[in-house]
Formats: sequence, C-alpha cells, structure tokens
Amino acid sequence: MDEYVGSKNPRENAVLFGQNEAEQSLLDASNGKRLHHSLLLTGPKGIGKATLAFRLARHLLKPDEEDGLFGAPEPPKSLDMPEDDPVFRKVAAGSHPSLKVLERRRHPETGKVPRDIAVADVRGLSEFYRMTSADGNWRVAIIDAADDMNVNSANALLKILEEPPERSIIILIAHAPGRLLPTILSRCHKVSLNTLRTDELSEALGALQLYPEENDLPLLLLLSEGSVGAAANILQIDGLELYREVEKIIATPWSGLNKEMDAFCDRLAKNGQDEIYEMFVSFFERALSQKVLATVRAGNLPIPGGELDRWLEVWEKVRTLFVQAKGLGLDRKHTILNAFLHVNDTNQGPSAR
Repeated sequence: MDEYVGSKNPRENAVLFGQNEAEQSLLDASNGKRLHHSLLLTGPKGIGKATLAFRLARHLLKPDEEDGLFGAPEPPKSLDMPEDDPVFRKVAAGSHPSLKVLERRRHPETGKVPRDIAVADVRGLSEFYRMTSADGNWRVAIIDAADDMNVNSANALLKILEEPPERSIIILIAHAPGRLLPTILSRCHKVSLNTLRTDELSEALGALQLYPEENDLPLLLLLSEGSVGAAANILQIDGLELYREVEKIIATPWSGLNKEMDAFCDRLAKNGQDEIYEMFVSFFERALSQKVLATVRAGNLPIPGGELDRWLEVWEKVRTLFVQAKGLGLDRKHTILNAFLHVNDTNQGPSAR
C-alpha cells in the first residue's frame, strides 16, 4: 500500500501517463480473449502500476455490450472509462461486488499500518472466486503490493494460482518482483512499466496542478526516478531545494558547526518531520553516489588512499550510519552531524584523517 501524496488514489484515477505500450498490450490481449489469469505489473513505485490495474479492472467489470443491428460491437480502442460510469463509481467507492482489493490498510483507530498482507485475506480470495459474479462477468482481484505478502500469504496465493477459476483474474502489483516466490513468478504474465520521460512527467504533474520550472525538470526526473508520485512529493515539501543544500554541503569543506548548519540539522531532526528526514537520507546517499561517479569520470583510479577510494569509503560509512540510526532509533540530529563530519573529513583530504 502506498500513500498517494498530491494525487488521486488509483481506484479513483481516470488518467494514466506514459504507459501506452503496457496498456495497449493488455487491451490487445483482452480483445483477443487471451488475457492471462494472473498478471504481474512491475516497476518502481509511483509510475502508474496501480492506476493501470484499476483501469483494466474497470474495463473487465463493464458488462458486455449486446450485438446491435449491424452485428457485434467493435472492440474497445482504449481502457478509458468516464468517471460518471456506474462501474467507475462503484470501483472508486470500493463497493463493486466483483472486485476484491488486498492491501495493507491503515487501522482507523491506531493509525498503524500492518507490516504484511494477512494470510487470512489471501485465503479469502478462494471464497471470493467461488461466488457467482454479480452480472455473470469477470471477477477481479488486485494485490497491492505483492511485495507485502509474507511467506504464509505467498503460499496461500500460490494455491489459488495453481487452479485459476473461470472468468477470473488476479493482478499483482510488485515494486520489487525479485522478492516473490519463483513459483509465483512462473505462474504470472509479467507486464513491465516504464519510468516516465521528462515530457510525460511534466504532463502528469500538470494534471495534479503542479508546475515545476522547466530547468528543474531534469533534476526532478533524476530524484524521482521517473515516478510521478515521488516527483509530486518532492515538489510539495520543497525537495529540490533540500537536494541542492545537500549537494552544497558535500561539495564545500567547513571548519566547524555554525548557526546555519545547526539550524539545518534542527529543521530535519525535529518531531513531525519524518518525511523530510527520510527524503534527506535518500538525497544524501544519492548526492554521494553522484560524487563518486563524478570522481570516476574525472579519471581517478581506485588506488589505496586516493580520492576515489576515500569517497567510496565515506559513501559506505554514511550508508551504514543511516541504517544503524534507523534500526537503533538513534538521535537524528546526531546522525546528520556525523554524516556531515564523515563527508567533511573526506573533503579536507588525507591530512584530515
């Protein structure tokens, strides 16, 4: 389950950007009555996998048109459906009887999200598929995300995949398909979605009424990895400026803690800023990776004590620091300052070590 920052929940979203090839392949399979009973939609978070899953679900759940005066109607040319269509409204409301969605839902009272999709929920699919479809049409299940299943849940799903019911389909959404059981992978038809290009990302953000500066788009594409969800999140919490601050700190040696640095650490470490802190960690690691790449491109060789060797070492130290801080619940300000100190020692050269 993902949080949909700045955008619609996929079950309510009528528009999909940048995935024409994947969508067309599913439409062609549906029109040709050769749609696989188990689909695996893969790709990074936020590029439209869940939106595509619900677009296909609505398409399959729409009652078949009757033959007209001139014979059978022409096959659909897209998965588009008007938002006022009864099927669209029922899917958006979560009330369509022939659609089952499995996801990690936030508890309404505690606000906590379970770590896994429960095995009982997966087993419930067997009962769902045994029921007769409300209109004699398809029965559709969406698992978002399949990565969230534990071993017991995965084994329960495997039993269902081994004996697929008639006129039924399971759509698995996977951000990291390598985590799934090989036996599940072998029973699914994989559909890979692409990360968005710059123009597609710009168009998708425009639909969310987010309009980054044109010269910011290349950096936004890099940081979001072509994910419109991630890009929207970055824009809404001023993430581009945060990344530039991190780049500046990594590039510039400093002689000691000053008011500006102290205020920067306080802003990231204070309570209620979890999202900004997590983004900082991601950006810090990325900026260090970019520094390593730039050092390689400058012709530096990985010799002991050399510049490339020092940046590789600090990159590993900082990654380990952030992992340990998260696992042990270490003070965030102390963690941030330690990361800066590791980088500053490297910036000042071998003499500082």
